[in-house]
Amino acid sequence: MKTKLFFFVPLFLIFSFVSCNEDDSMEESQAQFKSFNKPGDDTIFDIVEDFNALGEFEELAAALVHVSDAGLEPDLLAAVQSNEVQLTVFAPSDLAFKELYATLSSVSGDEITEITQIPAPVVRDVLLYHIVEGRRGSNSVVPNKNNKNIETLLGVPFQVNKDLEILDVLGLWNPVIGTLDPDPNAGETPGTNANISASNGIIHSVNHVLVPLTLQQIKDLYGV
Repeated sequence: MKTKLFFFVPLFLIFSFVSCNEDDSMEESQAQFKSFNKPGDDTIFDIVEDFNALGEFEELAAALVHVSDAGLEPDLLAAVQSNEVQLTVFAPSDLAFKELYATLSSVSGDEITEITQIPAPVVRDVLLYHIVEGRRGSNSVVPNKNNKNIETLLGVPFQVNKDLEILDVLGLWNPVIGTLDPDPNAGETPGTNANISASNGIIHSVNHVLVPLTLQQIKDLYGV
């Protein structure tokens, strides 16, 4: 039986999905890294837009706009522009999206070169899989030894291991870009790509689009 994993819920309800790891609470792990907790001047979306000039997050910005233009709930574009909530975004780079387009092209048999060719519900679910409630610096994401589940706004977790790798539903350990590392000095420039502090959360750049469904499920459910 096919089960769609996306949720048609109001924006204010999506922030109840996440709980902190019981043996390493966010408050305790972040206490010694005040730079993670200090909000920046710009929102998450402002930073994404700024990084577009560097060829970093143009596709991510387009994905947020694609979902918003389709009128789907929750409106993630509004969320990352708002200071009413705090979010942590694992932000795929432009190269990550291009890798995804190539993979989906091979599955669908059609050439996919931009985000608007992918049905908006698929894009919305993938984006929800990259967003976590609250401000989570890398020190509260990367485990000391055992793999850590990170609950996402989609309600489907991914795992992070001590080697700074992320395991998504596709079952591949994806190394992250740069230094997703418990370092309070990371995130000051685009080159480090972790702990980028926004007024409404934190951004960690990743070099793969994390996928919450198998490729066959995506094809079956959404006709990609």
